[in-house]
Amino acid sequence: MPKFQEYEARHHTSYKGLRGETCYILVHDHFTQQLDGDPRVSKGPPITWLDSYLRRHSPRCEDKYVYLDQGGELYQNPKVRSLFERHGYDVRPTGADASNQNGPVERSHQTIGNALRSMLSGAGLDAKFWPYAFKHFLRITNVLRSAGRNLSPYEMTQGRQDDFTRFRTFGARVWVRPPGLRPGKLPIHARKGIFLSFLPGTTKNILWYDVESA
Repeated sequence: MPKFQEYEARHHTSYKGLRGETCYILVHDHFTQQLDGDPRVSKGPPITWLDSYLRRHSPRCEDKYVYLDQGGELYQNPKVRSLFERHGYDVRPTGADASNQNGPVERSHQTIGNALRSMLSGAGLDAKFWPYAFKHFLRITNVLRSAGRNLSPYEMTQGRQDDFTRFRTFGARVWVRPPGLRPGKLPIHARKGIFLSFLPGTTKNILWYDVESA
């Protein structure tokens, strides 16, 4: 029983991500408590992302429903409503100025906001790195077991716990070996960078920021 809502960051240059992101879409699954989301450049309807999400995560059961606020990008958009209905969901709007009716997502917005500020501050990074902190935080929170639950959201959806053996701290400094042969015996064949996140589904391949070429 997913619930969906979109959150917009302030349209200011200090909030733009490295690729121009100014907002994110967030989905809260009421049954598993899993959070999923994606940084976005604009508040345009994320039809493609939502369709991919529903194809991967929509449960095969009856009485599925989704809550949308009454904004033009969501509930009032016929493409968004048609997408959820096609996947078997009853589309329900929240009341005007009644964000409490979509409480799980609203609370998650506050938690994510606090987490992003803490992660960026702790790593000493500019706000433009927030999309990577956002993704990293979601991966962490989905493997944590909340009070009264014996399984984490990741365990409930994947049937196993994520492997954090090689997990890294967001913003940690890394030395990355570039492709190609070492130019000589003495030169250091590595580049200094900043760890931003892992590629989905692995802790072996990372996304990093090259400080030398920035």
